Amino acid sequence: FPISDTKTYQVGPVVMSQLSLATLAAGLVGSLLLYLLVQKTRLGLAMRATSENVMAAQTLGIPTRLVLSVSWGAASALGVVAGIFLAPALLLDPFFMLDPFLKGFAAAVLGGLNSLPGAVVGALILGVAESLAGAYLTIQFKNTLAFLIIIVVLLIRPEGLLGKEFKERV
Repeated sequence: FPISDTKTYQVGPVVMSQLSLATLAAGLVGSLLLYLLVQKTRLGLAMRATSENVMAAQTLGIPTRLVLSVSWGAASALGVVAGIFLAPALLLDPFFMLDPFLKGFAAAVLGGLNSLPGAVVGALILGVAESLAGAYLTIQFKNTLAFLIIIVVLLIRPEGLLGKEFKERV
């Protein structure tokens, strides 16, 4: 892998490896591209309409099979990018993406399940909180923190930090 896991950079008290910086950059670029796709294009509008109500989208003439195929393709591409950057840092076993998946879900709940920028903010908050918990508490508490955050956020603000409360009109 061309990016080193051992080469580190220090800016004040913060020490980050080259792999961590590249992973952060790839995550931000992927999130930005996904946000632009979903919010600023006609395909993104069709994706949102299809996810809201497939039958109504078909009635409006949206090619839902194509939209669903593109959505699954984009999700697969983002999963490949995540795997490329996580594989050098984790041991290879059949469940090596389970921990990042659970932490990603916790970050999405923290930021808001219906808000892509909220999920990115939630991921940054969760990452910093886990690093601080691992440094100042115990390393075992680091993995538990994501689940505690899910519970606390769902009790206090179920829609997440940047999520919007869902109101359905009848």
